[in-house]
Amino acid sequence: MKLTKKTALLALGIIAVFITGVIAGYVWYSLTIPFRVIEPLELVEPPAFLELMAGQNKTFEFNVINHADVDYLVTLTFTLSDSGYQESYVTFSEIAYTVIPGENTLEAWVKVGGDAPAPVGLELTIEFSRAAPT
Repeated sequence: MKLTKKTALLALGIIAVFITGVIAGYVWYSLTIPFRVIEPLELVEPPAFLELMAGQNKTFEFNVINHADVDYLVTLTFTLSDSGYQESYVTFSEIAYTVIPGENTLEAWVKVGGDAPAPVGLELTIEFSRAAPT
């Protein structure tokens, strides 16, 4: 009996389906579960406000809990609601912190120029950035 190309391809297809079924038969159980990645760092009791006078320097602290078992690099970015005022009169620390597992205290500072006027209604935004584990 002579096989044609069509018959040979059909036979190969049937064999491939059979082999796939046998291989798939080894998966005896399948499970789908929720998967999530959570923020490992928690900011605890941040300062409610900062109040300084012209010419004053102030150090303040942030308490951070690292719930992971790895160290992270954290940077703080300070931005006043009036960028012109900030550029002219206010300087904030620019520090990168290594946050180890457990409780950590991050210390930052701010300096206000001696010639700074007393503006009304300034707000301070503090951005916490976390880099990949070190």
